[in-house]
Amino acid sequence: MQYLENKTILIASGPTFAPIDAVRSLTNRSTGRLGSVIAYTLMKCGAKIRFLAGESSLTPTLLYPVKNTSGIEIEHFTTVPQLKECIQRNLSEYPIDAVLMAAAVLDYIPVDVQQGKQRSDQDEWTIRLKRGEKIIESICQWSPEVFLVGFKLEAKISLDDLTERAADLMQRSKAKLVVANRVEDIEGEQHVAYLIEQDKASGNYRASSPLLTRETIADGLADKLENYFAAQRK
Repeated sequence: MQYLENKTILIASGPTFAPIDAVRSLTNRSTGRLGSVIAYTLMKCGAKIRFLAGESSLTPTLLYPVKNTSGIEIEHFTTVPQLKECIQRNLSEYPIDAVLMAAAVLDYIPVDVQQGKQRSDQDEWTIRLKRGEKIIESICQWSPEVFLVGFKLEAKISLDDLTERAADLMQRSKAKLVVANRVEDIEGEQHVAYLIEQDKASGNYRASSPLLTRETIADGLADKLENYFAAQRK
């Protein structure tokens, strides 16, 4: 894939954490496996990868311990503000051509964080949450020319509704493509996802045929990126 050679792609992957006291945190179930497979695939296609990995996340180095991953630079983050800072800094310091927001950014974070540790002899502990910052909605403001790919994970909804929610994300963030999937379609090596994009002629949003594994998702993204950069050269 010659059109990915010399392209620099920023991939954010894995979970985010929000502390609720000095030792406990809210987080999510993201493993970083899909992001790592995508990073390795795009690296093999010639791209330079800057990989932002959440705490406890898999990385391409961990997932492929005997493979050459020298084309992937890895940074780590824990909280949503740290992820935001990493993205802003990379966009300002490197010629980033595409951003893939595969990280699971917490939608809700605690209103208050205890400075010490909550006592464990309490029968109840009420924690108030507030909406967190939608980092993806700022990326194209920070870097208007970047090719932005969003990721949308839902549960127990139809493909039409999944497509609609992915379209809403694209409209809010100006992403050119969204990888959309459902929790119930992810088990073991199976990871069913759809690439959602807007039809230029009709303006409607459409879903691709189902991609059944992380590897086919990564290959599908590689094809979309190559086609985009090839068109940019014409």
